[in-house]
This record gives sequence, structure tokens and C-alpha cells, in this order.
Amino acid sequence: QRQTNNTDAYQLYLKGRYCWQQRGHGLKKGSFYFELALLEDPNYALAYSGLADTYNLLGFYGHVSPTEAGPKARSSALKALEVGPGLAEAHSSLGFARFIYDWDWARAEKDFQAAIQLNGRYAPARNWYARLLSAIGSHEKAIAEDQRAIEIDPISSYTHMHLGWLLVGARRYDEAI
Repeated sequence: QRQTNNTDAYQLYLKGRYCWQQRGHGLKKGSFYFELALLEDPNYALAYSGLADTYNLLGFYGHVSPTEAGPKARSSALKALEVGPGLAEAHSSLGFARFIYDWDWARAEKDFQAAIQLNGRYAPARNWYARLLSAIGSHEKAIAEDQRAIEIDPISSYTHMHLGWLLVGARRYDEAI
């Protein structure tokens, strides 16, 4: 399903996702592109989801205070769901905000499962769901989810690194190395 007919908004969204993937200073630049995409198309659900993901990570990595990032991530994710209720990315964005800012792990798990149900090939949903599963002690399930994320996106260095941390959490040190 096409999310926007505005090619400028789409190009800005792609630039935002590229910057988002870079992490670090790329996150703030990514939020700039997502905001520009939303100026082009105020009903572009993917751009709202990208903005939510950016705020999720800005707060998670400490670039922005969690008290600032959390509400912005949550409201952007909810707006993405409002304009694109069947969008896996929006469910995933909301799930991560509920997980790291609200500590509402039961609802976050449902959001991640909804995202995976809608699009089982959306690697960030599987990766973030793996993080939640690890936090609740379901290490083997977490590892399996992260391995699926790697199958979907085998060149993501972030997902490979994250799998290493999950293996450490599961005390599978040789595999982590």
C-alpha cells in the first residue's frame, strides 16, 4: 500500500530513515527530514513512525532527556496509528515507546506482536521485540527473534551487535564472541 503520493515527502522520509540507521548524530538529522516530510504530507504515517523511532532512540541513547523524548515518541507513534492503523512500523514504534518509557511491557509486547503479524519482514519490530523478551528473561525466544531480524536484514551491523548482547544475557558467551 502506498503511504503517500507526494514524491518529495517520500524522498525526505528515505533520507530520514538513512540518517536514523546511522544512529548517533544522525538521529537528530533524521528527525529534521521526517519533520520536512510531514510538512509535505501531514498524513504520512511512515514519517510519523520514523519520527517516533527517532525520539525513541534519542531518549534511549541519552541524546535527549527521556522525559522529553518519551512523550514525543508516543504522540508521534499514536499519530502514525491514527492515519495508518494497519502499519506495522507504527505498532512497532508505539511498542518501543511503551517498553522503554512507560515500562508497560504487556502492552508493548502486544504492539510488537501486532507489528510482526502485519509485516513479519519488518526487522526493527523483531529486533525490539527481542530486546523486550530478553528483559523479561525469555532469552531463547529473544535470540530467535533477533536471528529472524538478521535473516530479514543481514547487513544491519546493529542487529548483529544486538544478537551478541542477547547471547551474553543468555550466558552463551562462546556464541556471543
